[in-house]
Amino acid sequence: MKKNYESKIKMFTALAGSASVMMANDAQSQSVVRDINPDVVVSSSNTSYAIDIDNDGTTDFTIVRATYTYAGVTKTHFYMLGTGNVGYSGVPTVGTSNAHTFISSGSTDWYVDKLSVGDTTKLTSEYNGNRYTRLFEVNGSGVLTDNSYRWTAGTTDKYVGVQFTIGSNIHFGWVKLSIASNYSTVTVKEVGYEKSPGALSKAGSPISADSVTSLNAWDQANNGNGSDIRVSFNKATDETNILKYRAYVVPTASISTATLATFQELASTRYVDIAKTGSNIVTNLTASLLDIQGNAIVNGTAYTVFIESVGNTSTGDRVPAGSASFTLSTNISADAATSVSGSDVANNSNATDIRVTFNKGANEANILNYRVYVVPTASASAVTLTSLQALASSRYESVSKTGSNLFVNGLTSGLLDSQGNAIVTNTAYTIFVISIGSGGTVDSGISGGSPSFMLTNSVTGLFGPNITVNKNIYSASNTIYFLDMEANGSVKVMNLMGAEVYSGSISSGDSNIPLQNIVDGVYLVEVNVNGKLYSQKVSIQN
Repeated sequence: MKKNYESKIKMFTALAGSASVMMANDAQSQSVVRDINPDVVVSSSNTSYAIDIDNDGTTDFTIVRATYTYAGVTKTHFYMLGTGNVGYSGVPTVGTSNAHTFISSGSTDWYVDKLSVGDTTKLTSEYNGNRYTRLFEVNGSGVLTDNSYRWTAGTTDKYVGVQFTIGSNIHFGWVKLSIASNYSTVTVKEVGYEKSPGALSKAGSPISADSVTSLNAWDQANNGNGSDIRVSFNKATDETNILKYRAYVVPTASISTATLATFQELASTRYVDIAKTGSNIVTNLTASLLDIQGNAIVNGTAYTVFIESVGNTSTGDRVPAGSASFTLSTNISADAATSVSGSDVANNSNATDIRVTFNKGANEANILNYRVYVVPTASASAVTLTSLQALASSRYESVSKTGSNLFVNGLTSGLLDSQGNAIVTNTAYTIFVISIGSGGTVDSGISGGSPSFMLTNSVTGLFGPNITVNKNIYSASNTIYFLDMEANGSVKVMNLMGAEVYSGSISSGDSNIPLQNIVDGVYLVEVNVNGKLYSQKVSIQN
């Protein structure tokens, strides 16, 4: 019988026989399937078939056909014969018991349950503690002797749930069977199991879900609970068979207990479901989340986060390796702005002369906004986060975050410097930026100071000696911006030695030119608009 599987399944020849084994490559979870090829038929002429679930050379089950006569009535039954008997606890003991079947009911006899694709098999009291378990029994007329049997005539491609041991570990799996329409035969088609010890197995699942990659987790707030934890990961390569993701927080000291089997038995208070989005994911965990041991998530404890890919009914779940260990603390700062610069762009002799540019904080999720401070360079060495936080609102300017790097093309005219003095010409200044934490739970992060600059009242540029705020040529990072151009024009950029590094054109209105391929430094920009030449110095920072 020909079997078709998804191309991503790795296929190789088994050690014995002509079986093919399909495995998903992952240390934490592997659905392993062996295709019985050709199918084996247990019948009156072939009364038994030994099944080696994990293909290790040891029989785990034997499917047996037996006929007997009682009180003048001949009966035929097919049954699963495991190895060993441990009473009725349902837990195999290494050396005395190896294999048992998932049952539906039992009194004197045990009846094998019938599973469909996606039904789960795991350790429960519904496993037969006796090695002998019936699929069905019929009388000489081919009629079931008990209507409690689940495996009825014509049953096609259904599954027996099994548990067995590999070494000292319990594993769960399944056997795929079909029953003849007259109860004369049982056909064995496939066997499969979950390679992760103790992990839940989904009947008929030939593959495990793809795992996430690039998992990171870190402390991002000061709440002293699960909401302090932020996680990021790259989505599974193929999310088609994934229902969702599930996050677990494991005390790093107990990381040896972080197995798929452990995770699958946990109450919903001990994990967080994360919806797939079709994109890579960055998200905060929840305040009420407990760790996998049922304890509150607290400061001072090292944790590791694991992300499970939860498969659909035809796909096994999967958990890759965990994140790097991290510890929650009470001193988390918002990410600081970087590449801060200030420059003199006008001739108003106040804060409107100052253009400020900076790169946003790396993670703005916990940043409410930014504050820009103009500090006399003579006092810059004494600046601290605490000293700036204590200043009145007249001594800083708030700047809203945009999701991009920022520039302010002229601060407000009434802004005072950090010492409460008017901002004036011929004084050297340094710019500092504070990232203000959101929700009161994240401390503010302070940038490094900008290079020192001075207001001179001698700025020339596109609109003459008195440049109006927001009508100018300016730079931010590695891009030159042109605002409110009156017409199309040409532009060239030269270094301070006069060598041309770029030439091109600009459009009327607003436009920009990215210059990623030139070295950092100060450049002269010359613009020709309708025969009028204008110039401006800009700073390029890649």
